[in-house]
Amino acid sequence: MDEIVNTLVNDQEEEDIVYEEGYTSLEIINGTYFALASVIEMDTTLMSKADEQRINRIKKKSIKMLDWAISDMYDSIFDDEGNDE
Repeated sequence: MDEIVNTLVNDQEEEDIVYEEGYTSLEIINGTYFALASVIEMDTTLMSKADEQRINRIKKKSIKMLDWAISDMYDSIFDDEGNDE
């Protein structure tokens, strides 16, 4: 997989490549929502073993990312309330 990505990147001119610095929690939630929505109802019984593992991996990673983003947002909102005492 890395070879494919490297080949695609190396075939493009440097001006065409845009690098993002980071993502906000809201962007992570938005992206993972669409990732989960894309694969949640796929019937893995009709897929090859590799495709089934790929779908399960997407689901697991998306759930972990959602958990992190929601925890980050929660901490940023409610951390300040504990400091008022």
